[in-house]
Amino acid sequence: MCDWLYESKEAKEAKAKELRKNVEMTEHSEDLEELLKRFESNVQTGMSVEAAQRSFEKYGRNELTPPATTPWYVKFIQEMTGFFSLLLWGASAACFISYSLIPEVENLYLGIVLAAVVWVTGCFSYLQNRKSDNMMAEFKAMRPPKVKVCRGGENMLIDSAVCTLGDIVMLEQGDLVPADIRVIECSPNMCVDNSSLTGESEPQKRKPECTNQEVLETANLCFFGTQVPEGSCRGVVVKIADDTVIGRIAKLALSTEAEQTPINKEIHRFIFLISGIAIVLGVSFFCASIAMASRRSRRSSS
Repeated sequence: MCDWLYESKEAKEAKAKELRKNVEMTEHSEDLEELLKRFESNVQTGMSVEAAQRSFEKYGRNELTPPATTPWYVKFIQEMTGFFSLLLWGASAACFISYSLIPEVENLYLGIVLAAVVWVTGCFSYLQNRKSDNMMAEFKAMRPPKVKVCRGGENMLIDSAVCTLGDIVMLEQGDLVPADIRVIECSPNMCVDNSSLTGESEPQKRKPECTNQEVLETANLCFFGTQVPEGSCRGVVVKIADDTVIGRIAKLALSTEAEQTPINKEIHRFIFLISGIAIVLGVSFFCASIAMASRRSRRSSS
């Protein structure tokens, strides 16, 4: 069992390391004619309907793979039944039992406070973790609902989810890029907003020529989820779905386990201290209450 867990951890680390590598892509530097021939596409007429169907059946839908989800109520229960939470619940229960044996108001107040603390912290932790669960929904929102492509010599508007490798795509000002696209021809003022990928605040100019072997540096690629603030272009789809740059980032973000921050460590240390004090107090009051009840029963019997 331990070996299986160890191998699983090793596999996760290897996967995360692979995703962190620079994106490997050669489509931006290949000969355009050879690239289009491989995709069974054409600059002027695009893909035939049959070729597009074959490509779609081979590569699947242009959608990011959603992660496995856990029902919200299960996550909520997990937050309420963590190790420290169980300690606090136990201490609170001990205080209530002690109060039932000897009705001292201090035990009642302490039990209520402990129960309130574990409930509030559990709810807060659940709401914080819920924000990360919306990450995939945010990635999906980066994909446009429709995209203009050329198939069989005719321009048509299709669902971007059925856009496939080799499709000739037309982008205009204000459009979202539906996949990773190599620019074939564009207007002189064509540019894209790559801030979501590279952090560059200024829109980046695009042109048909390959200017750099590095994928994120070359000027002839437009990436999935980026926006066209100015200009227009015609390009061929070279990567879709999880193979896109943003797809790799999404998988990395969803597969990497979050490390504890210093403030989280301090909070856990504080909770551990409070839990220890609460347990000691709860057990002490409980034992004292039993002892006092036993002494009273002896006096009454005598």
